[in-house]
Amino acid sequence: MVEKKPGVSAREHPLPASPAGTPGICIAAPFPPPYGGMAVQAEKLSLALERHGWRICRVAVNQPFSRRLAWVDRIPVARTVVRTLLFLNALQRALRHHDTVYLLSGFFGYFFWVSAPAILLAKARRKRIFLSARGGAAGRYFQKYGRLIRPLIMMLDGVTAPSPFLIRAFHESFGVSVRLVPNIADLDQFRYRERSPVKCRLLCARNFEPIYNVSCTIRAFAAIRQRFPDAVLGLAGDGSTRRGLESLCHELGVSESVTFMGQIPHNRMQSVYEDYDILVNSSNEDNLPGVILEAFASGLPVVSTCAGGIPFLVENGVTGLLVEKDNPAALAQAVMRLLEDPPLALRLAANARRSCERFSPEGAVGEMERLLRPAPIDTESPL
Repeated sequence: MVEKKPGVSAREHPLPASPAGTPGICIAAPFPPPYGGMAVQAEKLSLALERHGWRICRVAVNQPFSRRLAWVDRIPVARTVVRTLLFLNALQRALRHHDTVYLLSGFFGYFFWVSAPAILLAKARRKRIFLSARGGAAGRYFQKYGRLIRPLIMMLDGVTAPSPFLIRAFHESFGVSVRLVPNIADLDQFRYRERSPVKCRLLCARNFEPIYNVSCTIRAFAAIRQRFPDAVLGLAGDGSTRRGLESLCHELGVSESVTFMGQIPHNRMQSVYEDYDILVNSSNEDNLPGVILEAFASGLPVVSTCAGGIPFLVENGVTGLLVEKDNPAALAQAVMRLLEDPPLALRLAANARRSCERFSPEGAVGEMERLLRPAPIDTESPL
């Protein structure tokens, strides 16, 4: 059970090991493809743990459909139900061989139709389950559904989060202590390049969903082009609002300067960062976006809204520029400030790259080791 007393860590036990002595854990999460933030972090963490000798069993929430069930993918509600059943079946099989589950979860409908049944299944099988909290909507979600999900939170053997933003939300809503396990920025994958001088080549790499408010970036871009007519904008992502975003580009007269790239496999994102000079993020809800870490590692100065946990990642005026949410004019002004002050852009990018060191794979693995297999406590009293 999660310890309710503020400031006291969740109850921990030694992690059962295989006969060979290596720790084993079942990671339940969406895995790529598609390349959403939670899926990318689940894969990065799995690979980092494997490199350090862990036995990892991946159980994908986004289970693929067989040919026989391909038709279900065209029916929204049926698709959700069937995919959840496939996931729970896969998790049940995995629990025959693993005693610990690490479940990555956001806080929206996903928690009720994926996380809740997974928690109940693991506890019914008398397995340990730890929750990795994700997403920027946790505080609002807890205000609305806190009473419903509190019993499930109290069943957990521990909770982790990648940012102080989520840690605070859990403490305020449930009085539980949460361990910080940082997101991973793979510095070997992303190459730092100094933009000197910085050019008006803007990149937005978020999926086209309402919470990411990509339309704000497009409106800001239209204002920027009035001063910098050679400006270009690349949109790496896809989603439910794509058609509306394409119409908005046409309405604002910027279609010829905006490139819709679609979903980009994560192993190809480095080449995308190489082609652009400034990362723009205009999300309304967020936690600790991996795309900002990747921009830091690649040398792109960052302009972002101050949504959710982003101020814990981007220090305004030090590692990037922050503006208020849903304000295209402020977003445009911040981008133009970088274009008109190249030394500022270089300084922010250099500071941001140095800040990436705290998001190394080794840091995340170390925290997981302390969470799941802590050193035994010496209970002997001193003489």
